[in-house]
Amino acid sequence: MGPTAPASGPQAYWFCFTLTALALLRAQVTPGGGSMIGTSVATGATGITHHPHGRIFRNWLNIAVFVVLAMCYAWFAFFERISVFDSLDKGVM
Repeated sequence: MGPTAPASGPQAYWFCFTLTALALLRAQVTPGGGSMIGTSVATGATGITHHPHGRIFRNWLNIAVFVVLAMCYAWFAFFERISVFDSLDKGVM
């Protein structure tokens, strides 16, 4: 019994970037998890909070970057396969 072929490159990257985006999104919108929805640190009021140093903007920017990466790799993994990655699978066998 020989070694099994690894997952296709774009599919593996798509999977990792999608899971990362989902984890970041969940952490961002879960109250008390460093999110912008929850209790204000300064006043104790509930609602939208403004975290110092613009972390909220950077958090959403990170989420957007991982979503875009996942979408790009999904395109190459499922719709337009690149022959370079097919030859890598054959070389491993």
